[in-house]
This record gives sequence, C-alpha cells and structure tokens, in this order.
Amino acid sequence: MDAKTGRPVEAFRIGSVEGTPIVLGPGISARLQGTHSEDGAFRIENVPLDEASIVVVAKDYMPAFYPVSLNSAAHLDDVKIALEIGNRLHGRVVNELGGPVSNAIVLQGDAPKGVELSPSLLADIAAISLVQSDENGQFEVSGLPPGMARLSAVHVDQGIGSTPSRSL
Repeated sequence: MDAKTGRPVEAFRIGSVEGTPIVLGPGISARLQGTHSEDGAFRIENVPLDEASIVVVAKDYMPAFYPVSLNSAAHLDDVKIALEIGNRLHGRVVNELGGPVSNAIVLQGDAPKGVELSPSLLADIAAISLVQSDENGQFEVSGLPPGMARLSAVHVDQGIGSTPSRSL
C-alpha cells in the first residue's frame, strides 16, 4: 500500500529471500514475481524458514523489505507493507563521442565490471532496473531513496558506464 495515502499499490514485484538484505541486487531481484492486484493483495509460498525478508518493488516507489521469522508450520496473514514514493532522476546515456545510446539498461549503483555481458546477466540487471533509455538515450529513474545516488548504464554493444554520485 502507498505509505502516504493508504491506497493499494496495484502493480508490484514481490518475493522472499533469506536474511535481511541491505540493498536490492540481481540475485534478489531474480526471485521477485510480478503481481497485479487491484486491492494490493499478494500470496507468497516457500518463504525461507527462520530469518527472511519479503521484498517488494514497484514503479516510482523505493524498494521495501519486510523482515519475517517463520517456523515449519507458520504462516502470516494480513501483512501490510507500506511503500514510500522515491525521488526521480532524468538523464541521457551517451557513448564516448557524446552520441545517444538507445536501449541501455539504467540502474542505481554500480554495474558489474570485468564480466562478460551475457544474456543471463543482462536479464538479471534488467530485472532490477525496470528502466531503459529511449531512442535519444533519454531515461527517467524513479523510486530512488534520499541521499547520494550513483547510476550505471549497461548496453550489450556499448559496454558499461556510470555517473559520479549525485545528491537527491
């Protein structure tokens, strides 16, 4: 649900992971399932036992982590996860000559370096990004938390690039 209005968030991705993650990364995001529910309802099965977190990601909202502790017979009902609107950042992905790079995947933080940009790695990166540059290289990233932000862009032909950290 929206933390400010209390209204349901209809489209989101949700899943569970062991422990309490500090940040959202490709390994976590690959386990998130897309959900669309007019009332914001969700059901997750096979939550790891003991210490785990429910992770929720939605466009324009900051990722939310809801810690849970379950035993073998437990289940939780009526879990409410409040999502807060994040900051937006507009930009443009360019190549070394300053020309636009279309269809680049844009994500918060540093992209993996020194690795081959395989289709599976690009799929993992795209799963946490939800943002691609348009035909003019333009993009908008939303759901950024307050503080310093660093963005990276990944393109199968152009490679990997990043920005200096910016204050939001």
